[in-house]
Amino acid sequence: MLKLTNYNLKFKITQNYRLWFLYPLARKYKPQHKAIIQSYFNSHFHLYLQRRKNTEEPKKDAILIHSHIPTSKILLTKLKNSSKFSIHQFDTYNLVSTLETTGFTHSQAVAIMKSIHALINNLEAAKTKFISRSNLENETHLFHTSQSELKTEIQSMRKNETTVLRAETSNLRKQLETLEQTLKEDLMALKNDVAIDVNERKNSNKVEEKDIEIKIQELNNKFTIILGEIRAILERSKWDATRYGMCKFFLLQQNLNIIKVAIFIIAGFALIVISMQETIQKKTHKIKSEL
Repeated sequence: MLKLTNYNLKFKITQNYRLWFLYPLARKYKPQHKAIIQSYFNSHFHLYLQRRKNTEEPKKDAILIHSHIPTSKILLTKLKNSSKFSIHQFDTYNLVSTLETTGFTHSQAVAIMKSIHALINNLEAAKTKFISRSNLENETHLFHTSQSELKTEIQSMRKNETTVLRAETSNLRKQLETLEQTLKEDLMALKNDVAIDVNERKNSNKVEEKDIEIKIQELNNKFTIILGEIRAILERSKWDATRYGMCKFFLLQQNLNIIKVAIFIIAGFALIVISMQETIQKKTHKIKSEL
């Protein structure tokens, strides 16, 4: 089996084609044929690496295949232009002729040539389809940079929003404390006003009660005076009635009997009572007008 060492393949398709193409040949053909196939394969890989270097690809993508075959037997196709590698650089006739001179039949040489040509085309296709390691590293670096910038921006936005929210919370707390203090002051003022009104009402009620008590006392005094005057009037009326009856009795002693005397006395009392009622009504009307 061929000795393939120190390779670092970027595209998996390259390794698959190499294993598919070289290992069956290594088992099937003679040892001298193996050296020719390996040398030709190495030469085309060398050209592929040279073209990648000319197109400024990084050295990490290089594929190094070391062989024990002398360099005189390696078939190299010269580059027509060192800065630009042509796509149609594969010399099929030279390869088939070389393989036929080494003992391969024409059909075998053509099959090997087609396989190598397909492998090279697949390498080109893989180069166009897949991104290089340097570009991948650049994209990864740009992604991490953008991610870091986004993270920094988000942190800054969060910090700013947190600062604004804290300021708003502090402002609301101050407004709440001011409102609470104002409410307490209003409650204290209202309580003081209510207490003052209650005290004033109590004082006014006390004054009114005192005025009412004074008026009641004055009425009691007036009623006492009126009752005293009425008693005096009654006593005077009794004496007047008694004197009137006695006078009538002495004047009409001869023609007066007991019934007539009684009638005279009752009539005198009636007159006295009527006069007293008139006096009492006048006094009462006077007291009401004063109240």
